Amino acid sequence: MVQLGTLTAGVAHELNNPAAAARRSASQISEAATTLEAASQTLIDYGLTAEQYAFLREFATRHMARAAQVQQLDALVRSDREYEIESWCDEMGIDNGWELAPALVEMGCDRGSLDELAETFEQSQLEAVVAWLAASSRLQNLGAEIAEATTRISTIIKSLKDYSYLDQAPLQAVNIHEGIDNTLTMLHHRLKNNVTIVREYADDLPIIQAYGSELNQVWTNLISNALDAMEEQGEITISTQRRGEWVQVEIGDTGPGIPEDVQERIFDAFFTTKPPGKGTGLGLNISYNIIVYQHMGEIHVASRPGQTVFRILLPLDVTAARARESAIETYEQPDDDLLMTILKSARRIAVVGMSANPDRPSNVIPRYLEGHGYEIIPVNPVLVGEPAWTAYPDLSGVPGHVDVVLVFRRSEAVASITEEAIAIGADTLWMQEGIVNLDAAILARSAGLNVVMNSCMRNAHQRLMPG
Repeated sequence: MVQLGTLTAGVAHELNNPAAAARRSASQISEAATTLEAASQTLIDYGLTAEQYAFLREFATRHMARAAQVQQLDALVRSDREYEIESWCDEMGIDNGWELAPALVEMGCDRGSLDELAETFEQSQLEAVVAWLAASSRLQNLGAEIAEATTRISTIIKSLKDYSYLDQAPLQAVNIHEGIDNTLTMLHHRLKNNVTIVREYADDLPIIQAYGSELNQVWTNLISNALDAMEEQGEITISTQRRGEWVQVEIGDTGPGIPEDVQERIFDAFFTTKPPGKGTGLGLNISYNIIVYQHMGEIHVASRPGQTVFRILLPLDVTAARARESAIETYEQPDDDLLMTILKSARRIAVVGMSANPDRPSNVIPRYLEGHGYEIIPVNPVLVGEPAWTAYPDLSGVPGHVDVVLVFRRSEAVASITEEAIAIGADTLWMQEGIVNLDAAILARSAGLNVVMNSCMRNAHQRLMPG
């Protein structure tokens, strides 16, 4: 509800600016039209020739087309042009040159183009001609301002509709890039001043089957948190890429970082590092539930001072991912008797993806097992060469027989690990809790390996072999 209130206030603020601009311009159009009508009547009274009328229309059309280029002029160049035109008006005896000059500059006129007028019209006619041009320019500019303001309003409303996926089924084809861009539009009021957005979008990112509005809620939570962490001053980098049957989204910021001792808790409900009144502790928990439980995906964080990155993995098709999960649920896991046999007979455990960080499960669990008499063999190329470790880059380099291959790598990496486990003649492939790869499990079992999937080896040991 807090996030909804913040978004509502932001959208109202974004709508108010172009609405006020359109209202202001509309209120001035009547006056500009009256001025143009009076200038036109004056031209008629002066009795311009047909050639003069043709030249004036061509001159106005030619310079109106250049008006867009004038918008790119910096303030100093614009000021110099206004001074030149004002000086030209004084030389030609035209009153109110200071008032006419800004409109003529907006039209794309300069001293050289005004000299064309002096060559075509008599001295007595110049003031009426210049007044007519200035009034025409003013009227066109007001129309352009209204068009720009109303276009901006339409863009915001479209982004809001796309953001919420109104009039669409809950599960739909989702363009990740559009969803992120719509979210940035909703948060535009917080991005105006000192925030830089860097987009590193993959050109080949596929459309995915997902819950669009819920994913936009995730992007909102993560980007809002990044803005809070940076105090709305810094750089947010958003990158996307395809990874096999997954889409990866990374949202990084240049804030102070998340303390390492709380990173394991940031997805817990009601846990927040923000001061009282600034956060509910629900944003990341909601995002976790949307990604992991609703979309069968993954969300992780890596943080250090000056760089925090949230990495999200989403399946290309949620329906297929759920069907796969249902198949996994029907997969026959080992019963307690077989688990007991594995735990009792195992002596050497190769831990693929073991971490040197004592706070990580991939370190804590192997250390527990080591403390209960198992020989732990780290398999992780990152640890190779560390003085405190005898680690191996892959299973093929591990000497001697391996009883259990305990996997702490991502689910999509298990297939290649399984092939290595089969090649070295391991007895058991054990995928740690949260790691699921049905194809790898079937392959390993067909090769004669015992397979344990999505289960914690430490928990199994504590439950079946207490003490």
